[in-house]
Amino acid sequence: MNLLFCGVDAGGTSCRATVLSPDGGQRGWGYASGANPTHGGWKMASATMHEAVQQACSDAGAKMEQIKSLFVGMAGVVTTEDRSQSLERCRNWPLAENCIYGVDHDIRIALQGGLSGRPGIALIAGTGSSCYGRNDLYDFWQAGGWDRILDDLGSGYDLAQKGMAAACQSADGRLKKSLLESCFFGALGTTNVSDFSQKVHRPGMARHEIAALAPLVLKAAEKNDAAAVQIVTAGANELARMVEAVSDKLFPQQNPEVVPIGGLIEKSESYRHYVTNAILARLPRARLTTAELRPAVGALALAAAQVKHPVDLKHLQLLSAQAKE
Repeated sequence: MNLLFCGVDAGGTSCRATVLSPDGGQRGWGYASGANPTHGGWKMASATMHEAVQQACSDAGAKMEQIKSLFVGMAGVVTTEDRSQSLERCRNWPLAENCIYGVDHDIRIALQGGLSGRPGIALIAGTGSSCYGRNDLYDFWQAGGWDRILDDLGSGYDLAQKGMAAACQSADGRLKKSLLESCFFGALGTTNVSDFSQKVHRPGMARHEIAALAPLVLKAAEKNDAAAVQIVTAGANELARMVEAVSDKLFPQQNPEVVPIGGLIEKSESYRHYVTNAILARLPRARLTTAELRPAVGALALAAAQVKHPVDLKHLQLLSAQAKE
């Protein structure tokens, strides 16, 4: 029975798991809903990850009992207690005897995959936002990623929340008429600010539901709506500030590779343009690049490294290419 490596990308909106045998002969992917314990609790997060891992094993024609090393990158994991909570639940899964476990924040696996293990900086802009870097001395630093109450600037949630606020201010006269008013009201099936407010608050939109409305702001900005342009410009500048902070800490007097990752920035060419310009304005010599491997594949590479069995990059590239969008 072939033993497997397993990587899990447990994000706030979706969870992806992938498995691979050391020789690359068995490989598979699994998908489930969001698994951020900050928002749904540890029981939910564990069940969601388990579902994704089961799917990945099934896709590979394998069983969970074949997993010899597992690495999880999880949104919301920032403390030693967070890591302990996650590991405790993974150890209850029916994995191989003496399976090796690892867990860290999802921005670590984003960097590992994005640059295929090279030192540099990963910038995530999806439902949430965060930035993480590692230099060639294995020093690391994080900026942002402290969740919506404290941070999440430049994220889908941030852009959408500010877009909704601008829509309300446009409707009640505090702001010059904006396209955001009709865009957001229409998206929620309302025609006035009172009904819009009720739809948002009763029973209350989830974080990922709000973040999903961020493209409305980006589309309005593409039409040169003043309020939308201001929101998008501010968001891009906040992401650039994160990159600058990590670069100053880890790469003084150097020109780091920077890989922007995440649904918001990967799916919107216009936002990627805003963010790229904002980063280069602060770090003119930064080398921006596109992600080489999926974050879940980055997690799998870390799983293999845990047992000192690096996987051929070609196998990782093939696995990454087989992921669903």
